[in-house]
Amino acid sequence: MTKSTRKPVVVRADRFVLEDERGRPRAVLMMDKGGPVLAMLDVKCHVRALLRVRKDGPGLVSLHDKTGKRVWAAPE
Repeated sequence: MTKSTRKPVVVRADRFVLEDERGRPRAVLMMDKGGPVLAMLDVKCHVRALLRVRKDGPGLVSLHDKTGKRVWAAPE
């Protein structure tokens, strides 16, 4: 099928989970109370990076250590 004949597909969900080859969640895209959130996880399911769009106020980008503790964020 060529690109010009391909029909667009829309997928709607409350949450998308990207799993590794062992079935462990490695990334989650979901809606939170305030807006969309993209979380990237390590093999132990700890959040290592987070991108959040808030309903009111600035968005948030944060990085986390191997225990899930936030070590950097913008804005702080």
